[in-house]
Amino acid sequence: MSDIHFSNFRLEEDTDYFLYIGELKNYGLNIYLREALSRIFKRPYDFITICPDVFEQYNYDNLMVINPLVTSGVCFPGNGFSCRIPAPDFMTAVSENEAVKTLVKQLRRRQGQLYLYMYESLP
Repeated sequence: MSDIHFSNFRLEEDTDYFLYIGELKNYGLNIYLREALSRIFKRPYDFITICPDVFEQYNYDNLMVINPLVTSGVCFPGNGFSCRIPAPDFMTAVSENEAVKTLVKQLRRRQGQLYLYMYESLP
């Protein structure tokens, strides 16, 4: 069973990508990293976000939402409950997800290398 709740990423032909794995609240910082990598490597870079945040709608590009609580029936968008999962559980779900593994292999074949940027908020 897939833990993917939402996915809208598309790979552009002349663009390299890095993966941001973490909460959506840090999404905006990836724009700075995208610009830095584009300048360093003198080619277009963009990012694909893999996050656990469950919402009714998403206004983000290149997003994959993975949250095992959604597929387990514990939570679903609009129920008024938090679907936050501990970071280790999220990271395990990402690491074991076949779609993520396929994406990583595809990007490594295209680019030769793949940068991962991970974020975890701690109290």
